[in-house]
Amino acid sequence: MGGFPGSGAALAPLRDKLEEALLNTWSFARRVPESGDRLSNTSAITLTGVDGDALRIMIDSAGLCVGFGSACSALAPEPSLSLISLGLTPQEARCTVRFSLCPDATMEQIEDAIGRLTKLPLSH
Repeated sequence: MGGFPGSGAALAPLRDKLEEALLNTWSFARRVPESGDRLSNTSAITLTGVDGDALRIMIDSAGLCVGFGSACSALAPEPSLSLISLGLTPQEARCTVRFSLCPDATMEQIEDAIGRLTKLPLSH
């Protein structure tokens, strides 16, 4: 995998910046998985204790498109079995946000998303 724009390697620093900002802002958040290999363009963050339905509405109102749960269960009413197999509770699986960066994502877009997300009135 090369380091040119649009490659997976080029997206990892953008993903990491997004995660770092959100984890530093939300003390009740954690990355899923907390360690190990992950896709360079994808981040999953569990917001423990946050109402998953309210979270969906807030993020949509902020004008951002994200996924909830795992990609294979995003529209299912049940919590993601993939996330539960990683050790999350059903409630944690329901309040897990999945960010997928497009191949041409820029630092400016990441900073804009961070600004919108960190202003959300989240309570847990």
